[in-house]
Amino acid sequence: SEADVNSDMREELACEVEALEAIFGPEYTVLENEGMDNARFEILLNDDELGVRSRLVFGYTPGYPDKVPNIVVQADAGLSAPRRIALQRTIEEEAMANLSTPMIFTLHAAAKEWISRNLVGDGNEDEDLESDVTFETRDEEQEKSNQAQEMKKFHGTPVTAETFAEWRERFEWEVREQSQTMEKKHQDKPTGRDYFMQNKAIVTEEAEAFWEAEAAMYDNGDN
Repeated sequence: SEADVNSDMREELACEVEALEAIFGPEYTVLENEGMDNARFEILLNDDELGVRSRLVFGYTPGYPDKVPNIVVQADAGLSAPRRIALQRTIEEEAMANLSTPMIFTLHAAAKEWISRNLVGDGNEDEDLESDVTFETRDEEQEKSNQAQEMKKFHGTPVTAETFAEWRERFEWEVREQSQTMEKKHQDKPTGRDYFMQNKAIVTEEAEAFWEAEAAMYDNGDN
């Protein structure tokens, strides 16, 4: 009968509570015990090496263990909000996989395993977990505008077909101007041969004057 089923279920819950008290001892605390169907209790979930201080709060629901119990992860230290949410989801998924059997001890064990597996590293996991529990949508045009503004901070005006054409035209004009200036300077500057011939003429004239003076002195000496 239904009464017998309920009696058997209450007895099963009582056995689970007794087992939990024996297993966890002072880590187990009864929060509410007015009727086994509505019993609430918490079990500590700590990890000294990882600096985690947390509690799992369980509440029996009508139909447990054929239905999932109420589960709340209370984080006191060492669990960021994204990680707490991820742990909560992990426990709820584990509960769904263990329907029809008393599961509190199994859920606590799964939570401890999740902590030891996920709370290691340099803290970057928070970003990954946060992306799993929060979803953002961005307008594509707004995103392009934001990227363009960021590019301007580092590279000036973003390059487009129009700005590139203007830059190229200005660049080619500057190259032509520089080329014409250099060509003019080159035309005005005497070549190496011109320089040599000019200096050769000077040397020749000086040499002729010198020898003419020497010859004059020699001629005067003879007289």
